[in-house]
Amino acid sequence: MAEAVHLETSSKLMNDFLEEYRSEESVRKYSNDTAGNGISYLLNHEYAKIYLDILENCIPKSRRQKGIRLWEFGCGAGMNLLHLVSMMERRGIAVDCAYGTDFSETLIEAARHEVRQYLPP
Repeated sequence: MAEAVHLETSSKLMNDFLEEYRSEESVRKYSNDTAGNGISYLLNHEYAKIYLDILENCIPKSRRQKGIRLWEFGCGAGMNLLHLVSMMERRGIAVDCAYGTDFSETLIEAARHEVRQYLPP
């Protein structure tokens, strides 16, 4: 009996969690144009420093020239991954491929839209 209650509770929590990330509000919260200045600042200043340090000091030059492969788990609408790819391209660091994954189909579709809008084909 306790196992059935636990399973029912877990299922409800999972549905509530997934519903949160299917909402239009979540798309706005995790998309470039609507996320707000706070995340924009972090991407351009704090995260950029960390990413560039790793790219320039921890990845061999030959790999950077050949092309970096990126994979982000929990990418949401893709703004972090898109920012990183754009930053790398501006710095002349080759991108072999970049993948974003998320459990929310809604956010993945938003990420596809962001890619078409912000990155060249």
